[in-house]
Amino acid sequence: MPKKGKLCPLGRYAGSLAARYRVAGDLLSLPREARRILRGVDSAAPSITDAFDRAARLYQVALVAGQAFPTLGLAYRVAALEVISKTDPQSNGFSDFVRKHVSSRPNLESVLTYLYGPVRSAHFHAGEFVMGEFAASEAGLGFIDRDRVMLDDLHRACHEVTREAIVKLLGELTPDVGEEEAPQR
Repeated sequence: MPKKGKLCPLGRYAGSLAARYRVAGDLLSLPREARRILRGVDSAAPSITDAFDRAARLYQVALVAGQAFPTLGLAYRVAALEVISKTDPQSNGFSDFVRKHVSSRPNLESVLTYLYGPVRSAHFHAGEFVMGEFAASEAGLGFIDRDRVMLDDLHRACHEVTREAIVKLLGELTPDVGEEEAPQR
């Protein structure tokens, strides 16, 4: 095996977990908080570690399958948050947990109602695809439907709400594990 840094420069921790978008041209890297979070989760109670692992797997399914089926992606994001919410004794279920961890959304109640009802429950229990994955469309006409734009805005709000809840929880779960981050190279 070659020595570290011999064939290519070492990677570095860059960016922030709270950043919602990647910057074009920046190399893919783990956020600066990654080491602290992974060590904190690893040293947490077994119930927290298990919930984090299960939620991460559900979230991965959401990211992969959600590219082709947006409804499925949102339903699995909700499922990931439900797993995590069960570790918080002060929260009474999914909606209460999200309210506790999301502060920047004026229409939070309507987003929560949509996420848990038409997305999660309707998808898992009735096989519905509320994002219109299998709806007859007017493809090729070049027109943008007002309802489609509103649905896309709601979809974006759902992504922002679920992501914010997870990021804030991770910050609370691992406030400090007593180790400094590795120096930037």
